[in-house]
Amino acid sequence: MRWVPFIALFLIAANTFAQGTGEVRLNIDPGHNFQFVLDDKYRMQKRSIELSSGEHNFKIWAPERVIVDTNINVVSDSTLMFSMVLPYSKDYEEWKQEMGRFQRKFTLYKVVPAAVTGGAAIWAIVSFSNYKKSSDQLNENEAMYHELVVPREITQLKAQIQEDKDDLSSAETQFIISTSVFAASAVATWFLFKKAKAMEVPVFRDKAKVEFDGLVYNPVGQESWAINMKLKF
Repeated sequence: MRWVPFIALFLIAANTFAQGTGEVRLNIDPGHNFQFVLDDKYRMQKRSIELSSGEHNFKIWAPERVIVDTNINVVSDSTLMFSMVLPYSKDYEEWKQEMGRFQRKFTLYKVVPAAVTGGAAIWAIVSFSNYKKSSDQLNENEAMYHELVVPREITQLKAQIQEDKDDLSSAETQFIISTSVFAASAVATWFLFKKAKAMEVPVFRDKAKVEFDGLVYNPVGQESWAINMKLKF
């Protein structure tokens, strides 16, 4: 009878070693930040893990992706390569669409008005420069007109002065229009900038992360080990 405890311990050890272990290597996309919950108990962030032979449950997740629940059969003294692409979650896809609408609206409110106002400012500057040149040319020719005594030169200069007046009138009109457009676009830009500032950037709320965090309480990085022992009598 005194040999019974030793025999029991021997049977337990023999059964444990007979069960054996195998390695699982995870090739997951995305590969830099995926995590998994093993057998609904242990949360880990590893690319390979050694497990007892038999079927093990993996719940795999990464930011912006769905949780994939799968079973992997581990064979003793072997290495299993497991590959998977985690699909993007519906919440992330909807957030991406919402973010796209936000960016287009933001561009419409800020970039486009700023570009229009900048173009109008350049137009106004060029128009003023042309107006000043026309005005200076007219003043110069009018001053010269009073000094001429040759009838033919007076006639030619008189015609030139009329041309200068037409050019000045056209330049003045362009200057008035350009400054009006600049003023209007500046006011519109200020108003749209104010609206853009009040816009709220869409925030992505990862519901799958909340669900994954609730599967187990073990923090990431904390090692957890378990020995599966089967007793048969």
